[in-house]
Amino acid sequence: WPNSDMGKSIPEFKKGKLVGAMETSNYLLVNFEEVKQSDAAAYIEKNKPNFTLDNYESKSEDMISWYGANDAGLKLTLTLSDASFSIMLLLDESE
Repeated sequence: WPNSDMGKSIPEFKKGKLVGAMETSNYLLVNFEEVKQSDAAAYIEKNKPNFTLDNYESKSEDMISWYGANDAGLKLTLTLSDASFSIMLLLDESE
């Protein structure tokens, strides 16, 4: 899990298999495989209290997508498709 400020601004996801991480000073993307839907849903619930603005959630049989933003300009997108889970965090510096 990234040790950067971006990585520290959200809880570490400790399930599944980490397959890749990419980060810049204002962007973080972490990808996992072998993630259970229940684990992804629990991680979404864990993040909801810190990202209460512009919320969007979509669910289907094999996909969950959730988006939230906060007053600090952070925008979090969590997407589970089959067993692939992506965590994307963007710092909007135009605020």
